[in-house]
Amino acid sequence: MISLSQVTAAAGKVDFLVNYNWDWNYGPTFTSDDQWGLAWTDDFDAYPSTAKYSYKTFGFSQSNPAIRAETAGNQITGYNTYTPGAGIGWSVNLIQAFQQNGTTFIVDRNKGWSQIKIGKAHNGSGKIDSSSIVGKYFHKYLAANGSLSFDKSGPSVGISYDWAYDSSNDYGYQWDWYHKNY
Repeated sequence: MISLSQVTAAAGKVDFLVNYNWDWNYGPTFTSDDQWGLAWTDDFDAYPSTAKYSYKTFGFSQSNPAIRAETAGNQITGYNTYTPGAGIGWSVNLIQAFQQNGTTFIVDRNKGWSQIKIGKAHNGSGKIDSSSIVGKYFHKYLAANGSLSFDKSGPSVGISYDWAYDSSNDYGYQWDWYHKNY
């Protein structure tokens, strides 16, 4: 899921805060680095220092499957890869199990969240513009290490060695914004 909100509108400039959430309802067979990213149109630039993400897991007790628990999902500042004017991506190493209060929990669901602020200069003409953004998640299941790539003309998010990853469908979002000085 993608959500977007306008956070700054100043003379000649507009900024948006973009959130991307993913939910992978499986226990990982392999616990390598999974990756996800966002790509956008219209030459918006990200403010890399605003990039953050979190990852949490849900699981069942190894000794009693009726007992469930989840990890904290602490917020982390940073990102994995960035292409100015096109997109940004994150990665996380999935886990298969975790301990809480002496109990081992087997992971059967993974969730992540990421956020970035993007901005663009405008001419103040009052014109309405339309932009698009897409998010995509990649679960690694073979040994090859892929690198995210971003195409702003689509927009699209890709990965090298895509045969080594299960990927989500593209999740797109379109929004209208004004070339307006407030």
